[in-house]
Amino acid sequence: MNRSVSFSGEATEKMERLGRREVESRDRIVSMTKSSLDAMLEALAGDATAQKAMRRGYLRAANPSTYRRMRDLEPFFERALRAVGDDTDAKDTVLAIKSELDEAREARCEAFLDERERTKKAAEAGDTMDLGGMQSRLRENKRLAEDLGQIEATLFRRLVDFVSATAGAEKAKEIGDLPLNERRQPSIRFGG
Repeated sequence: MNRSVSFSGEATEKMERLGRREVESRDRIVSMTKSSLDAMLEALAGDATAQKAMRRGYLRAANPSTYRRMRDLEPFFERALRAVGDDTDAKDTVLAIKSELDEAREARCEAFLDERERTKKAAEAGDTMDLGGMQSRLRENKRLAEDLGQIEATLFRRLVDFVSATAGAEKAKEIGDLPLNERRQPSIRFGG
């Protein structure tokens, strides 16, 4: 059974024109948004913290699928805070571990997106879209997921160890276990 679809030359040309217009429109929107971001970053000159927050907010909004790879660990930190009780120093340490986790994950996603942008520009210079490039992107996506998983596991373990040392093993058990990251990376299979 043949399920192929064929288009006339005119229909193919129309589809190609529509595709080019869509790409051009998207590129204009991205360019305008990046220009606005640059202007806002310039207005925040001298406030590195605000600039970092602005840049990361932009990256999150522009690339939601990248950031969806992070597991929600907030409930575990809430339980850890309850487990250490009123000990201010212990609470500060729990919050410091959370800040370290947030910073490490944000920095890894930012590095991933910066590398993806460099790769995209290099591909545009060669104006090719080949299977090797697609495989490379899939490998990079997988590496990002693995890196985020490692960051989360390491800092979660540190959190549990700290609560165990501070409040006892029973209190540490109340935090719970780190859930498996069940998101699967898309894969492409050829053949049967």
